[in-house]
Amino acid sequence: MKKLILLCGLLALVSCKKELEKPKKFIERDKMVDILYDFALLGGIDNTSAFYADTTLSIVRADAVLKKYQIDSLTFAQNNRYYIELGNESYFEIQEDIRKRLEEKKAELAALEKEEQEKKERLEADEKAKAIKLKVTADTLDTKVLRSRTQE
Repeated sequence: MKKLILLCGLLALVSCKKELEKPKKFIERDKMVDILYDFALLGGIDNTSAFYADTTLSIVRADAVLKKYQIDSLTFAQNNRYYIELGNESYFEIQEDIRKRLEEKKAELAALEKEEQEKKERLEADEKAKAIKLKVTADTLDTKVLRSRTQE
């Protein structure tokens, strides 16, 4: 009998759960990923630079992100909460997409940095070769001048 009452109580609790409703101003998943990606970039800036550590600047930049996507903070908060409560690892998948994008951007920037470094090294090598060539030319001219003076 106790088991039956406990089972009925559990069923009543489960059946009373409200169905998750989409926010009135719903943000599609791809756009939400873009918004959260921009916030992740801002978070990276805040964590790596003492220059940007001012809280006021963080708020201004967050407002700029929301303005970029033409949404207000309440709409963002409601949609963020919706995706979190959606379950079925939806929010985790969004975070994974953001992580992958950050890794891709990191690799892209590393490749650009490597390319710039190689370009710099080639320029330095060219400058060094020119300097050596000028020195050899100058030494050759000095030798020719000395020979002509000794022959006189």
